[in-house]
Amino acid sequence: MAAAAASPMIFCRFTLGWAGVPMDYYGVRDRFGVWLLSDLTITASTAAQTPVDSLTLSDQPLVSLSDVEYIEQATGFLAFNSETVAFDSLRATIGNPTMSGLPFVVVADGVKIYMGGFFSPISSIRIPDPMVYTDSITVGGFTISAPEPGPTPPNDPRFDPRIVKVLTETGRFVPAGG
Repeated sequence: MAAAAASPMIFCRFTLGWAGVPMDYYGVRDRFGVWLLSDLTITASTAAQTPVDSLTLSDQPLVSLSDVEYIEQATGFLAFNSETVAFDSLRATIGNPTMSGLPFVVVADGVKIYMGGFFSPISSIRIPDPMVYTDSITVGGFTISAPEPGPTPPNDPRFDPRIVKVLTETGRFVPAGG
């Protein structure tokens, strides 16, 4: 009797994303993320004067694609995936930012797209970049507000085509009116 041919074991580190797009499990954090700077003493007001490409990011994203359920274009609301503990981690990490804000950088497919800042709602300081007011951070997510004064949608860095591409490919983008 002939021995049965051994079936080869195939190991694959790819998984299907929300829209059926293959995603490298280990590369998910580079597809989309909200990152703090490596130097937490730099304020958002200071970072706003620096080109985004010059900012050095922390080792891990504060919020990664796997933490995101969806992002609404109409409101800038980033909803947390219910299976993550993003809220507790986020609140513990950012704490109460100084009046000059705590800077963050949004990254899509490994590229720094824009800088923004976490601010206390009582801060009178504003930057010409997107802002997250700490009182908008809830268990469900947070709102990334448009720069002030608000740009028209084609110039809004929150919905740069590279960000929209990643979010659309992974089923996490809710277009305005959609």
